[in-house]
Order: sequence, then C-alpha cells, then structure tokens
Amino acid sequence: MEKQTLFEIHQQSGNSFKTLAELHTPTGHFVKCTDSPQLGLIDINGNALQVGGLSMIGNVFNLFKDGDGQGMQMKIDLSPDNFVVYADPNQLVSVFNNLLKNGIQAIPDGREGKITVVLFQEEEMVCVKVTDNGVGISDDKKDKVFVPNFTTKSSGTGLGLAISKNIVESVNGEIFFHTVADVGTSFFVRLPIIRSGELEDAH
Repeated sequence: MEKQTLFEIHQQSGNSFKTLAELHTPTGHFVKCTDSPQLGLIDINGNALQVGGLSMIGNVFNLFKDGDGQGMQMKIDLSPDNFVVYADPNQLVSVFNNLLKNGIQAIPDGREGKITVVLFQEEEMVCVKVTDNGVGISDDKKDKVFVPNFTTKSSGTGLGLAISKNIVESVNGEIFFHTVADVGTSFFVRLPIIRSGELEDAH
C-alpha cells in the first residue's frame, strides 16, 4: 500500500464522507456521517473516549457484553501497547459497533454464542479482529458483503459494512474477513500506526 501524508488522507476522507452522507440516512446504532469528519490523532487502546477507565475498544465491547451479548461467551484480548492512529474516533466506534452487532446477529438460535475481540500489531498496522461462531458467509455472498444495500438479514439497510469499509479505507486502512460456513466469521480492521515523527508533523 502506497503511503500518504496526513494531509492527503484528510483530503480524501472529506470526499469519501460526502458521498456517504448522500448515500445513508442514519438510523439505529450507526453514527451520523457528515461532510467533515473530526479527524485527529487517537490512541484506540489508551485514553481515547475513555468511559470508566476503559479504552475505546474495551468500552464498545462492554456495551455489547452487557446488552445484546448477554448470555453469550464474550472475550476480549487487548495488547498492552498503545496504538495511535489518525481517524475520527466516533466513526471508528461506529465501525466496531457494527462488527460486534453483526457477529452477535450471525449466531443462530439454539447455538451458544461466542464472540471474541483481539487487538494486536501487524508490522506497521494495528489490527482489530472480531470473531463469531455464527452461520458464516456462503460463497455466493462473499463478493457482496461490502456492497451497499446488500444484506442477509430480515431487517436493516445493508449499509453498515459498506460504510465501515469507506470509513476504514478513507484513512489508509483496510477491512476484510475470513469465514467458514456454519463455523463462523472473523472480520479484521487494520489501521496505520502513527509514529512519533508523524505526530510532530501533524501538529
């Protein structure tokens, strides 16, 4: 992946979110998309959006553990390291909300649900992996997962993953998945880690 300056990322993000704002009418759990996302340097495993001493990832996880995920086996494994990324924190929260919600909804009736969130580093990227033991994604649907308006659910707009993909890619990240039918699915969000030299350039 070709590296870009923070300014270039910011410029591209503005254009991407303008398209999203025209595409999506916000409903339910998804944060409203605007023409001007509040991009900044945030530590997704540290003080960013702390509630009760939890990191951004930990807070989102606990909201689902105490809500829709009650009665399921929910586990989280966070790296002890801090990872600074350049993004809109509220938009990232909406991405993680969507992945956890989808994972929980993918688990069929009669099966004990298992949801795992893992945060780790891969080279110069921080990776968030959300795994469920749901029905998986069939071969004929794999290519449509990130297509706007596509959904396998009886309700919903089918825009959650399409918007998540745009949010992640607008800051030079990537989102993808591995799935096995009737075993489960893992979604991965990878974001560039901003190092100290880049921190100084950004101020």
